[in-house]
Amino acid sequence: MNEQVLCRIAPDGNGVHYQVLQDTAEAAEDFDYEQRAEFIKKLCTPLVEYLQKEWHPHARIIVEWDRVSLIEDTIGIPFAVPD
Repeated sequence: MNEQVLCRIAPDGNGVHYQVLQDTAEAAEDFDYEQRAEFIKKLCTPLVEYLQKEWHPHARIIVEWDRVSLIEDTIGIPFAVPD
């Protein structure tokens, strides 16, 4: 069984620290959409600030369950999506 760890992220001058709030998957089910969105926003704010300060608009961070990747576009050509 996969268990999720819900935590509070607190960036400071020495890095990012977290406090475990609950450690069961059932706790995540208690979150409603707005709470989940706010939780994710708090988690990602330090990443967005890092990108804005240290990188450029063509860089992005992808967070997956087993890795974090910083991706930088070299060439991007948008195409219209057909109806």
